[in-house]
Amino acid sequence: MSIREQNDTLNTYLQDIAHIAPLSKEHELSIGKRIAQLQELSDLHPEEHKIRKEQIDIEKQKLVRANLKLVVLIAKRYARSTKAPIHELIAEGNLGLVEAVERFDYSKDCKFSTYAVWWIRLYMNTYASQKIIAVPSYMGKLIRQLHAVYDDLRQELHREAHIEEVATRMGITTDKVMELQNLSFDVSSLSAPIGDDELSSLEELIPDKKQPSTVHTLVEQSVSRVLSQAMQSLSTREREILIRHNGLGDAAPETLDAISEDFGLSRERIRQIEKVAIEKLRRDKSLQALQDIF
Repeated sequence: MSIREQNDTLNTYLQDIAHIAPLSKEHELSIGKRIAQLQELSDLHPEEHKIRKEQIDIEKQKLVRANLKLVVLIAKRYARSTKAPIHELIAEGNLGLVEAVERFDYSKDCKFSTYAVWWIRLYMNTYASQKIIAVPSYMGKLIRQLHAVYDDLRQELHREAHIEEVATRMGITTDKVMELQNLSFDVSSLSAPIGDDELSSLEELIPDKKQPSTVHTLVEQSVSRVLSQAMQSLSTREREILIRHNGLGDAAPETLDAISEDFGLSRERIRQIEKVAIEKLRRDKSLQALQDIF
């Protein structure tokens, strides 16, 4: 599709959603409650699953449709900072919006659009990150942990968390939080033209990602090995909670709600176990040595 065709398609899309009005918090919560009730009926009466699913989909579409303009607003900001195509950012943001609808819990008494912003940004950021120079994997894991902590605090506090609150939860400095935020959100497209003639792109000037440097590979292997050895001092439960909540290894970070449900424990208890595990790791001499290096 040519640039002109992309612009025409985008303009048509923007015109189609221009008249959509946002929902009030009360309306959003009522829809969330309705979805939960329909799901409960479906679980109680499997023979009604098909009709209930259709009803649930209709309610979910109400939340999606009412927030399409929110996705566009965020996409415009990302397009300015990342130079990524706005139509692709909108497509990714809409996927994040659908994810937010699937995960929305009306009982938290949180405005849906406020909750959805996090998922929209996450999907856009993930897309944009595939277009930029990769950061070291250990930094990528910290960024994923940052997202998970922001989501946890957002649901607990019913507002956006302050940097100080995030730093305290993660056990790092506020400067480190700001560094992670900059890496996460202030990205530049590899395909964006550079130079006065704009005939070259940044992508053409960087090394092949498939050929990592020997030093980088050795550092990653050393960090991974030391961390793996240090975690052997933890109980099985402590290791699993740390891995799942912080997205260690190849795991994606999970919220405290999901983890507490699986363990049959409260969110606070899961957090306490995680805190104890982190304190154990902080006392590990091998990890202390790595911290001094980096």
